[in-house]
Amino acid sequence: MLLSMPAVPAIMTALVENPEGIEESSIELAGDDPERLEEALDALARRGLIVRHSGLVSLPPGGKALTVARKIVAAFSDLKSLTEGSFMIRGVLSATEYYRCLVHRDTMFAILAEDGADRQQLARVLAAEERQGYVENIDIAYRVRGGVKEKFFPFIPHHHYDDFVFMHSRAVQNGQGLLGGPAITVVKERYLLANHPPSIAEQARRYMRENKPHILSRVRNEAFDIIWWYDRY
Repeated sequence: MLLSMPAVPAIMTALVENPEGIEESSIELAGDDPERLEEALDALARRGLIVRHSGLVSLPPGGKALTVARKIVAAFSDLKSLTEGSFMIRGVLSATEYYRCLVHRDTMFAILAEDGADRQQLARVLAAEERQGYVENIDIAYRVRGGVKEKFFPFIPHHHYDDFVFMHSRAVQNGQGLLGGPAITVVKERYLLANHPPSIAEQARRYMRENKPHILSRVRNEAFDIIWWYDRY
């Protein structure tokens, strides 16, 4: 129940910094909602995690209370990172609103990492999305001539998927194309295809519009960029 209360981390963070106590009115909340603050204070007090008295709030005496408060703050921080990671991954994969788009996995990770996201957290979130059936993995093979890797498409509109030739997995072995001869090798790149319900996809796009509009614009611009196709061929 505590994890569903956005005021809890604000309260516990303030008390970690001031374990001797602070005035309840000094606790700052996003949105400044006194009802949410009162609800969270009451829930924490009922569990013995804080002490309330005459408009003041403090941690219970003893070092254990401070340790518990720090763990609560850390748990909320992890939850926030996972939630933001989920919104960002879903937002990138569903950025092209009116058609589906294959997104190069490493490109997505690089874009989000440039914005400060943690790659390990992103990998955890993506694994959860895959387990829920929200994301499909697709491997696409590219030819490499003379050991020089050709550039790959970072985003592939799904209606161009039929332009690719399907290959049996045995056609690529340790990066060596069995049909290509010694001068041509074949490498695989991992792509992701979103299968989110419309409501989840729209929620993620709204998050990106409000918090990461530069990422949303970049994905849409590059996915629509037909120059990729002319330049490739």
